[in-house]
Amino acid sequence: MIYYSLVSIKAYRGNFKIAPHHKARTKFLVLIPAVNEEAVINIPVDDLKNQKYPKKLFDVYVIADHCTDKTAMIAKKHGAKVITAEMGLNVKRHGVGKSNTLDYGLHYLGLNEWNKYKYVVVIDSDNNVASNFLQRLNDYAVEFSEPEAIQVHLDSKQGHGFIRHCQFFCVNKSFR
Repeated sequence: MIYYSLVSIKAYRGNFKIAPHHKARTKFLVLIPAVNEEAVINIPVDDLKNQKYPKKLFDVYVIADHCTDKTAMIAKKHGAKVITAEMGLNVKRHGVGKSNTLDYGLHYLGLNEWNKYKYVVVIDSDNNVASNFLQRLNDYAVEFSEPEAIQVHLDSKQGHGFIRHCQFFCVNKSFR
């Protein structure tokens, strides 16, 4: 924990190199884990649908895990591909909470499907996503020779204070 804290502090104080614009070429698998998020699921799905990035280079999946509301229906209506708990009854579940939902979604998709992507991006169901988000991820991936992970900052529509400032990792698919 101390190591990660020190690395975070150094990175926070460090000089950041801004990546220049590069041609879009990186393929992203965007996962949005959600449990009963019908009130907010349209936010990231609509933002991702409106990306200034080629649609053929990314797919958005909402993993609607054991929802008792209309999360799955709303996500699908707004253009996301949807995975529900009922779709993969034979998929063994691991972990708890968000990690369980992500693990389930990735197992449901299967290795053949998610290996088509260079990076997996995880976004919370209440996050705003800038229209150049995927392009900027592409820029950094290309500029820094496809690093194993890219950390980004998104603002949340819900909550107050530090809770609404979220950090996310974009993980290179070759990093396992």
